[in-house]
Amino acid sequence: MKRLAYLMALGLALPAFAHPPASDAFAVKLYQALDHQPGNLALSPYSVAAAVAMAGVGAQGQTQAELDAALGVADSGQLAALGAAPDPDVRVANALWVKQGVALKDSYRAELAERFGAKAALLDFARPDEAARTMNDWVAAKTDGKITGLVPAASLNGDTRLVLTNAVYFKGAWHYFNKADTDQAVFHAGPGTDETVAMMQDTDELKLAQGDGVQVLELPYEAGGAELDVVLPNQRFGLARLEAGLTAPELEGWLEAAQPMPVAVSLPRFTVTGDFDLNAALSGLGMSRAFDPAKAEFGAIADLRAGQRLFISDVLHKAYVAVDETGTEAAAATAVEVMMATAEPPGPAVTPVTFVADHPFLFLIRAVPGGQILFMGRVDDPASGSR
Repeated sequence: MKRLAYLMALGLALPAFAHPPASDAFAVKLYQALDHQPGNLALSPYSVAAAVAMAGVGAQGQTQAELDAALGVADSGQLAALGAAPDPDVRVANALWVKQGVALKDSYRAELAERFGAKAALLDFARPDEAARTMNDWVAAKTDGKITGLVPAASLNGDTRLVLTNAVYFKGAWHYFNKADTDQAVFHAGPGTDETVAMMQDTDELKLAQGDGVQVLELPYEAGGAELDVVLPNQRFGLARLEAGLTAPELEGWLEAAQPMPVAVSLPRFTVTGDFDLNAALSGLGMSRAFDPAKAEFGAIADLRAGQRLFISDVLHKAYVAVDETGTEAAAATAVEVMMATAEPPGPAVTPVTFVADHPFLFLIRAVPGGQILFMGRVDDPASGSR
């Protein structure tokens, strides 16, 4: 019953099987744990939460309590479900890779199959190159080739007992921008640093919030299951301050305050990637026990002998987001490695509000109407491409 309550609290209510989304609070805190890194940034809080939650199904005691709190379960109760973002826009896949000879508990295997659609596959982690290639090929296939090399062979060894992988792929079309209207324009990447970028242009009726030193623009995708939100500081180089003080309630308040109005949009094309080892970031969010070989409690995953203990050795994450005139393509994957411790156009009489993203900005891809954050990142310099 405790396992079921844990899954229900994560909002796992999809038909057939379900995927736990990240709460807004978890998404913002995870982003802030990584935003000290310079340059462009992209991650999928949703993917990270899903992979960590698969490990959480097998957690016990204080380890489970820390995971619940880090994911936002203890504080915010039931989280939204990804069911608000219909296929074919969003594709999600989960997998469980198990060392040969490890006796998974039947209850754990059944929960992951039923709730996450994750079936167990055997791998020989003593042959790390082959094992990594198998998992990376799976990730690449599930993300349309956008995420490659997620699991390095060097992260696997004879102590690896299982690896939990999540992959998410999104492709959303829109009608806002025409390539013929795209022009070269200046993007102010930093003090004294101007770049010439391809700036997309459009005027349309869109939802926009203004105030608190920001403009927040919503760009829904045609299928209606998701939207791109652009958070643009009024101050040209004010993104770092905005990031440092950002809270989930503040972000939600901006989005709720957005009202439909004619908006003249200037938005650069951009492609942003992210590549992270999340151990330190997740430990800093309060789930350090899961990474401690001497304290981690994952006894609900597999049958263990007296004195044996499983712990999370690595949480690896990659993300990719590309925005152009046709829409958005985004993908992400997360691996949790577990080891054994030896609209209408505006009327002509209406003057549109201008939204000119010619300096660093924050972006979100959210499922609607649930609102869960699938992807989150910053565009510091669209001319620099991927990190």
